[in-house]
Amino acid sequence: MYPISFALKLAISFFYIPVVVYDTGYVTDPETGVDIRTIIATRVIQAGVDPSRSKDLERIFGGSIGDGDIGVYCDTATLYIDDAYNQGGTRRQSFILYQGNMFRAMQDADWTPQADVRVYLAKRHLDQDGLFDEEESG
Repeated sequence: MYPISFALKLAISFFYIPVVVYDTGYVTDPETGVDIRTIIATRVIQAGVDPSRSKDLERIFGGSIGDGDIGVYCDTATLYIDDAYNQGGTRRQSFILYQGNMFRAMQDADWTPQADVRVYLAKRHLDQDGLFDEEESG
């Protein structure tokens, strides 16, 4: 007899697709001393992407959902959410490329007890500093 989490994880896995993730970090410019956001890793993960927008995702994350947001379901991959107050480690942020648009991982929900996955809320990201211009075109 399988636990119910097995059935949920199996159902979610049928929606897995390859998704490109850019992990960024802050590197200090030695000349100016200013921290600059830089791509430190590019990877392809298997994840379920829920583009159903606000109404369905509000059940998971509350009322902070916009019409351009997506849900990303991962079982083995970790997405990073930048925490400016995290003094103990390297500040990292994950960006997801989905259907030609860039999304920033903003929140996560731990569904490991229920379905052995983590659910991430990813919000549409406008690349104001041109960090992803070369990556998207190449």
